[in-house]
Amino acid sequence: MMLSRGSPMAMPDGGSDHLNWRERLLAICIVASLALPFIPVPGDGTAHMKLIRNDAVEPKPVKVSTEAPRSVCEVLAFSLAYEDPATGAYQRVHCK
Repeated sequence: MMLSRGSPMAMPDGGSDHLNWRERLLAICIVASLALPFIPVPGDGTAHMKLIRNDAVEPKPVKVSTEAPRSVCEVLAFSLAYEDPATGAYQRVHCK
């Protein structure tokens, strides 16, 4: 079966739709950066992660705890910690 030249399924002349080296390098970097969180860190132990959250709606703090790799716990402790001086709301993550 022959495809007509105007068909959306037709290949361009020569069929040269290959990636150049810059596009390949960019694709490899993107795939590696997406896979990086799933690669275990050697020597990384398990930490007891404890989250304490207090907001203006709840009268007492909400406490949640779980086990997680130490590297993940440290990243979450850094990225999730906040304190709002206007309302007194806060959120803290402790790694033990």
